Amino acid sequence: MQYEVYEEVEEQPPRFTMPLRNQTVTDGDRAVLRVFFSGVPAPTVTWYFNSQPVRPGQDFQINVDVRRGESTLVIVEVFPEDEGEYMCKAENPLGTAITHCHLFVRSKSTTFSHQRSLLRITPVTPATDPPPVLIVFWN
Repeated sequence: MQYEVYEEVEEQPPRFTMPLRNQTVTDGDRAVLRVFFSGVPAPTVTWYFNSQPVRPGQDFQINVDVRRGESTLVIVEVFPEDEGEYMCKAENPLGTAITHCHLFVRSKSTTFSHQRSLLRITPVTPATDPPPVLIVFWN
């Protein structure tokens, strides 16, 4: 005689156990947006950028691991036009869960390198010298 054992799993609506968080990346860098989710049956995960579905491709890679309850959106090389609102939606027959964040892209020109700098201060003698000069060079 053979018996089959079935484990009864309680159905649950989707929820994010680790939601999205705002990020700031530098123009040209890689960005990884990651969520962890749960739900029974396993939810379908969809990513959006400024309310439009993200189309996976060379520049935008979407990974969903239902067993681990993890999904990532990888932007291989970030450009200024990638700045905006990103949303991840998880859906199953019992409901929908949504999380969102803002991706900020800072330009390389606003990123300062402090490796080499020169600060020159000229001492002043009152009434005989011209006003002090402060020169700062950033490389």
